[in-house]
Amino acid sequence: MGNQKIYGPWPMTFLFTAVAGLAVAMLLAGCAGPSARLDRSQEVFESFQGSQVLPGHRYYTTGMVNNPDAILGVADGYTLKTERWKEREMTPDLLRQLVGRMDDEFSAVGFGLAGSAVLNDKGEQIGIWYSVMDHTIVQMISETEVTVSPPSAVEIRGRRKGGQR
Repeated sequence: MGNQKIYGPWPMTFLFTAVAGLAVAMLLAGCAGPSARLDRSQEVFESFQGSQVLPGHRYYTTGMVNNPDAILGVADGYTLKTERWKEREMTPDLLRQLVGRMDDEFSAVGFGLAGSAVLNDKGEQIGIWYSVMDHTIVQMISETEVTVSPPSAVEIRGRRKGGQR
C-alpha cells in the first residue's frame, strides 16, 4: 500500500469544471458569428438627403404615413417579412417630402437623422435605412428573407418631445 496515491475529489472536480467550461465556450462561439445589422453610412444619408430613389429597391415606411419614424429600402432579391412596415411606391418627390418632414420635426427638437446600410449576416448590403434612430434589430430568417424591427415607439415619442438623447 505504500505506492498508492490518494487524490481525493479535487482532480475530478477540476476535470468536470474544465469540460463544462469548454462546452460553454464552444456553444457561445457558435452563437457569436456575424449578425445582420445596420452600419451607419454617410453615403446612404446623402442619398436620402438628395432624394435618390435607388433602382432595384422596394421602399417601406413605419409610423405616420406622411411623417414616418423610419424609411427602409430593401434590395430586390430579398423579402422583408413584416406586418409593421408599409410598402410605398417611392418617387424622388415623395422621398423629398418624407425626408423633409422628418428633418423638420427632429431638427426642431435638436436631433439629426442617420442613414445606414442594412447588412446581412455575411456583411453584404441588402438595403438602406433612414431614421432619427441609428439602431434596430435586423435578422436574416433565410438567405433571402429579412426582418427589420421598426424604431421603438417609446424612443421616437421621447425624441419628438425633445428628450432621450
